[in-house]
Amino acid sequence: MSQVVFVHDYFQLVFQGEILSVYNQASVHRGSAVFAHGEPGFSDALLQLIGQQATATPAQPGTMLALRFTSGTELRVQDGGASPAQLEGFSFSGDAGTFMVGHNQ
Repeated sequence: MSQVVFVHDYFQLVFQGEILSVYNQASVHRGSAVFAHGEPGFSDALLQLIGQQATATPAQPGTMLALRFTSGTELRVQDGGASPAQLEGFSFSGDAGTFMVGHNQ
């Protein structure tokens, strides 16, 4: 990951030319510590992941997306939006024109 961008009510993880935008609530899991979106330590926990590689891991119940970084830290994006009008939980745009959207149920 090369950059974290905090936008009004969501955040983006930048992997060189690829961008993952996260609109749902998320949490960073580092060992026994959990940092939830909007709580103290969450932003710092994300920033500490800069420079690490990430791979998608099987999502757990209640999670629509999970990424595991080389340090073992996981980012988990919760399933379900903040409001019924929020259709997208995340979006991903890749280098080769790839675009993917995770929809809330």
